[in-house]
Amino acid sequence: MKRLDFLKSRVVVSWLCHADECTGHNMQVLDWGLCELQRKRGSDAAVTKMRELSDLNTHRLKFFLGNLFLHPSKFLIVGLWYPKRSNLLF
Repeated sequence: MKRLDFLKSRVVVSWLCHADECTGHNMQVLDWGLCELQRKRGSDAAVTKMRELSDLNTHRLKFFLGNLFLHPSKFLIVGLWYPKRSNLLF
């Protein structure tokens, strides 16, 4: 069985939602593909990929959120969905 290295840093995404009272959100990204990229090529490669995917001019980025049993009010990004944006209006 192959041993996996512990990731010493974390990729975190910060954003504002459409709610009037929103002061901002910061969530750790635990997407398997992004974590595997970070493990194989380093944190800089993972951050560069996350910046590329979060460009809303090229991708329609969506988050799959999950929480922890012991902290039900704290959420993490456990998956990313990022289809390329097309020039079509729908």
